Amino acid sequence: MPRSHSHHSHSHAEDAEPFTLDGLAELLRSKGLRMTGNRRAILQALLKAKKPLGLEEIQTEAVRQSKGGEPPDFATVFRMMALLEELKIARKVNLGRASSYFELVDSRHHRDHLVCTDCGTVTPLEGNCPVESLERQIARKHGYTQVTHSLEFFGLCGDCSTDAAS
Repeated sequence: MPRSHSHHSHSHAEDAEPFTLDGLAELLRSKGLRMTGNRRAILQALLKAKKPLGLEEIQTEAVRQSKGGEPPDFATVFRMMALLEELKIARKVNLGRASSYFELVDSRHHRDHLVCTDCGTVTPLEGNCPVESLERQIARKHGYTQVTHSLEFFGLCGDCSTDAAS
């Protein structure tokens, strides 16, 4: 089958289709998992997210996405995120907080983050990742493949810097 995508990816699952609800549903099915209403609502919540979400935020948004169906309870969200993490569909993001935050793993759009240590604002860093070439060097040097990384920068955002100065 000819490939029209120019991007390279790390696994078969990511080759299959773009980052859509249908694509994620297909990926779950390929792992022998049914696409339930709860799973659909949780995936929709993650697809809509512009930044990493905590479990409570995922549940709140999933309830909104479940459109009158039986909304997922906290335990369901917790189990689903553990499953998505295990399947490398989602990853935990370190935001320097006690609770866990998650985002979908999208091979086309790697995201690093800038986190305000005062107000907690999270700014996804778009554009070229500053450590991708370093990641490749490390992989080559140590004979690893499929190396990924999670990079978070911490500091005071503009508003908090202004408040601290006054």
